[in-house]
Amino acid sequence: MDVLRAGSTAWSAKLLLVISASTKTADGIDYGAQYLVQTSPVPAQVMNISFGSCESAAGSSGVTYWDTLFQQAAGEGISVFVSSGDAGASGCDRPSPLRRPTRTQQHQLHLRVQLRHLRGRHGVQRCRKPSLYWNSSSSSNLASALSYIPEGAWNEPLDSSSKPVVAATGGGVSAYVATPSWQVGSGVRSPALAATHRMSPLARQP
Repeated sequence: MDVLRAGSTAWSAKLLLVISASTKTADGIDYGAQYLVQTSPVPAQVMNISFGSCESAAGSSGVTYWDTLFQQAAGEGISVFVSSGDAGASGCDRPSPLRRPTRTQQHQLHLRVQLRHLRGRHGVQRCRKPSLYWNSSSSSNLASALSYIPEGAWNEPLDSSSKPVVAATGGGVSAYVATPSWQVGSGVRSPALAATHRMSPLARQP
């Protein structure tokens, strides 16, 4: 999906899809990222990773591995983008097909999104009141938008029956990565539990 989206947006871009099988010691994402970072000359100047996993499952060693790899990528001029996940602050929950939590909701981040040498991509959604921004029919030039349509963080805590679901852009506080310098200082809103660790934005219910 990411390759299709990038190709449809930037028609002249050269896209490289890297796929690798997993082994008993590492999954294919590890090998794909290693290939892009450690191959010379660099195969691509922008790396995008949409697959996520649980920060606590990776542990300190797993977090250090990815942070070191992406630090090397930054040194080589590679921009790294990763998705923040689909489970809000409960990044270790794996939603069922109905997006119900399959485990107790613990505050955990998706692995990689909290690392220091990349950009996390967080989901957004448009205003839920379409009548404010769209005409019910298109004009003669096929336009239907009335004005700019505001966006906000993707956050859908309830389904159509008002039952809790895990469906929101990921975010929270890392358990392992120390607070970087740009998240320290006057004007930075830092909750007590994030005083010493890296923060990633969380969605708020509109």
